[in-house]
Amino acid sequence: MNTNAETQLTGTGNNYITHAFDGTSGTGFKVLTFNWTAPPQGTGSATFYGAFMTT
Repeated sequence: MNTNAETQLTGTGNNYITHAFDGTSGTGFKVLTFNWTAPPQGTGSATFYGAFMTT
C-alpha cells in the first residue's frame, strides 16, 4: 500500500514500489515507506529486492 506522496506503486498488478518525483526532488535525505501484508504463514518464503543509487 502506498503511504505517502514520495512513493508510487508500479508494474503489472502494482507489485513494485518506487520513489515518485516528490521522493527524488529537493535536498536532504528521503525515506521510502510502505505498508506490506505478509503471505499466510506456511505458504512459502517472501523475497525482497532492493536497488539503490546515490549521487
